[in-house]
Amino acid sequence: MSAHLSAHTEQLPLPAWANDTIEGQLLREFPLYAMAAALAPINDQLRGQFESLRPKREARRAALEALPLSELEALRIRQTKRAAAQQAEAAQSAREREARAAAEAAEKEAAKFYNQPQASADFAHWGRLEYWTFDEALALLLGKDPRIVSRAAMKRELSPGIEALFFDRPTEKSPFLRSYENLRHLAERASAMQGPRLRPANVLLWAHDSGAATLPPALLKAVVARPKPPLPVAPAATQLTPPASNVATKEAPDSDERSDPAAADLTPISRGELVRKHESCWPSIETNLKNASDNGLRKYAGASKHGYWLEARALEWARKHNKLIEPRQASAWAPNRPFDTSTNLRF
Repeated sequence: MSAHLSAHTEQLPLPAWANDTIEGQLLREFPLYAMAAALAPINDQLRGQFESLRPKREARRAALEALPLSELEALRIRQTKRAAAQQAEAAQSAREREARAAAEAAEKEAAKFYNQPQASADFAHWGRLEYWTFDEALALLLGKDPRIVSRAAMKRELSPGIEALFFDRPTEKSPFLRSYENLRHLAERASAMQGPRLRPANVLLWAHDSGAATLPPALLKAVVARPKPPLPVAPAATQLTPPASNVATKEAPDSDERSDPAAADLTPISRGELVRKHESCWPSIETNLKNASDNGLRKYAGASKHGYWLEARALEWARKHNKLIEPRQASAWAPNRPFDTSTNLRF
């Protein structure tokens, strides 16, 4: 009776995990068998190899199938550990390859022209200039010397390399190149960055307000420290406020006729020249000129030629309407913005 049960038990099919274990062991012991079997019909050498391996493999299969389930379970555990070790080794190899690639990329990036010491901007020099061009402003906002990080140099750097002719995969750009491209896209669409001559203060305000770039502190300080023109003083004959006297005087109204000869002899200057000379001590000059017909400035200081102004008369009007500021206040050229105590610059 027991012999009958034993024989019946031996004829039971193996569980799925046992079959998988046997197939895995055969694959490990006969790695070329599958290739030889696939190519045997077209290659005589592989056909002979296949015919030689097949009986050995089948005999090994029969031996594995005859093993007790406990031994097959132990074999399965060894296979699982071996596979985990191989995966860990492959992952470690991948990490090492990535580390080598990153080190090579960092070394290559460090050798770029825009990362050389001479590419750093001399902020003291550039901060003293009256205006910047568009491309100079971009380079300075990124902390670079515009003469090195020029438009032509950046166009060459951003042009597709020779690998783009053979591979359909785009080359990864460095963080600096991505920052440059992003800043340029924003600046090209900003009204504050239009024109051939950009005022440094306006560039910094746009970059700060828009968040387009993190302003280099040294550039901020250089622009703030830029020498300001002295507060202009009108000729004595054109002063509205008379000398101190015991006799009470009546202030002339805004519509007072321009009858003094000193003002009549002044040479008119253009609007742009008037703004350039006096914006540091007359912060609202552009707004006042824009609304000159409404606020009386045009009647009081406008020249006969359109777009030109009598300088002394314009300054008289500004002083009378409390538009002028003291020289020591000239650095606060944006009085309605928060004050940055680290740079003495208002935003």
